[in-house]
Amino acid sequence: MKQIERLCTLLLGIVAAVALVSGGAYAQGAPTEIGTGPDGQNAIEFIGKIDQSVFDLTSYGYITYLRDMPGDLLFTEDTLAMMRSEAGAHFTFVARATADGRSNFQNIFAATTNGTFNIYYNETPAGISFDSPESFEAGTLVASYEGRLFSMLNVQEPNIGVLLVHSDTTQSAANPFTLNGQSYQIGHPDLLARFTMFGQGFRSSTEPLAAYYHIAGDVVPLGTAGE
Repeated sequence: MKQIERLCTLLLGIVAAVALVSGGAYAQGAPTEIGTGPDGQNAIEFIGKIDQSVFDLTSYGYITYLRDMPGDLLFTEDTLAMMRSEAGAHFTFVARATADGRSNFQNIFAATTNGTFNIYYNETPAGISFDSPESFEAGTLVASYEGRLFSMLNVQEPNIGVLLVHSDTTQSAANPFTLNGQSYQIGHPDLLARFTMFGQGFRSSTEPLAAYYHIAGDVVPLGTAGE
């Protein structure tokens, strides 16, 4: 009789352990997908800078909006809503591209490039500054996009112009991360998206060509490749 009681107790323990593990796995579940949403609506918004060296471009900055993520989680707790900056940003980006074609008529310049756009998660932002471009990719890579860009530059006076960029991209990577105990994932592989950037450019050198641009932009999902 005692052996039967011990066996029942053992079985109950095993069942309880399995239920606990299964319940934990179920509670954790799949990461919450953010930075996407209905086609044609803003999913990501950002602000930053582009550095141009001849026909090579490097852009860096921080994310100001991720659809379906509470806005106060994008920055550190001590960041005031009306005084946000790169210093307290949990999400930064770095993009790189090289121009492969350029056309010109009067004061209008149009160029095409192929490039990448990477988003990084900074659990504890530290030392992020526009004075140190490399600091924007010090975090953990959580999302990557690749695509073709079309830029339009309206030169309004010597060495100053207005920039508009459109880019059709495909997301190539989406790596889950944890913030405040919740698992998140920005977009998903094969997500099609259009990037738009707007800003002002300043040419700092003609030989060799060098310029920089202050920009803001957004990302609009367009569906998933193959669907």
